[in-house]
Amino acid sequence: MSKLWFLLFALCVAGIKLPEPICNIVDYGAVGDEKTMNTKAIQKAIDTCRSKHEGRVTVLVPEGIYLTGSIVLYSDMTLLLQDCVIKGSTNPKDYPIVGPIPSYSPSRTRMSLIYGENLTNLRIQGNGVIDGQGPYFWRKHRGSPEVMQFRNLRKGSFTGFQMKDSPGWTFRLIYSTDIVIDGLTINAPEDSPCTDAIDIDSTSNVLIQNCLISTGDDVVAIKSGRNAPGRLVNIPSENITVQDCTFSHSHGIAIGSEMSGSVRNVHVRRCRYTNAQRGIRVKTDWGRGGVVENVLFEDIEIDAVGTVIEVDMAYNHAPHTNRTEDIPHFRNIWFRNIRGEANLRAGYFYCLKEAPCEVFLENVDIKAILGWDCEHAKGTATNVHPHLRCLDPMPPPPPPHPTLA
Repeated sequence: MSKLWFLLFALCVAGIKLPEPICNIVDYGAVGDEKTMNTKAIQKAIDTCRSKHEGRVTVLVPEGIYLTGSIVLYSDMTLLLQDCVIKGSTNPKDYPIVGPIPSYSPSRTRMSLIYGENLTNLRIQGNGVIDGQGPYFWRKHRGSPEVMQFRNLRKGSFTGFQMKDSPGWTFRLIYSTDIVIDGLTINAPEDSPCTDAIDIDSTSNVLIQNCLISTGDDVVAIKSGRNAPGRLVNIPSENITVQDCTFSHSHGIAIGSEMSGSVRNVHVRRCRYTNAQRGIRVKTDWGRGGVVENVLFEDIEIDAVGTVIEVDMAYNHAPHTNRTEDIPHFRNIWFRNIRGEANLRAGYFYCLKEAPCEVFLENVDIKAILGWDCEHAKGTATNVHPHLRCLDPMPPPPPPHPTLA
């Protein structure tokens, strides 16, 4: 025993890290035959590995098709998906009810297929597939579970794997920070309802890159709570970079409409859109309050997109109130070096008389049937085609400085 402790001490002094303990879910009773329900076996592997080993651990999902309900992950672990498919159950009872999200409403929700809260140092990686089996839920159920949701995650890395056919939103991060999403593939049919790919919600310091996404809704949606509950919690989404991604049929990248805790310092660059209903949307409504500011979309390629740029401050046409805190604001939003072809319209800027939006366009060249339309929008347009003449002029502030997570 003394020799072992001496060896461990020597390795520590030399700066050599021991490999993480690996717990194979098959060793805990999981069966990858696509028929056996594996929720208890997979959770047992996670719980036992966590309690048995100190420090970081790896839970291995090997080759096979594993049917399961919700599983819960913890801090300091890697979920390694190796040539496997994790397939979500089609029984709603296999997704327990969890507490509400305070920045939205007191309503409780179903736990996602892969879930965690109050986590630090989580990794999910590999070449496996997570299949939400969405078609069953799309036909029969409202309030369907998401594929992955994490609340209060600090330091998360998600690389290489695929998610498909989520019953609801696919991957949601709430009240989290220091996140890297790299090389994911996320798919759902074009007509699948409410299948956002990645939802960044009251979350900061995020890098999303090298992803391939096609869904029936937003490819990336940046949010921060809805109306009074969102303003009360008041946790913004900020310091977010999306780069080098390819998006096909979808509703494009969206900021809002739920942005009551504010959204700031967003940079989207070097992305390509093909055959999408929409390209870029910044949206809100009366009642949200909050601010969207310091946003830069640049170096974007567009091919066969319905409407390329949409800025809409009356997204759901909510009734106006006399409360000033209900009025949202859009400030310093830039669109630069955007080129391609629209199936319908170059874009529009529909803003509020009480809070005109600030938008600035530079080197934008879009072939479209229809050009631009504006209501209560101010800013500048430099080297823009079709010509944009409907903005109320204002001196441009400096473009937002790109911020990498």
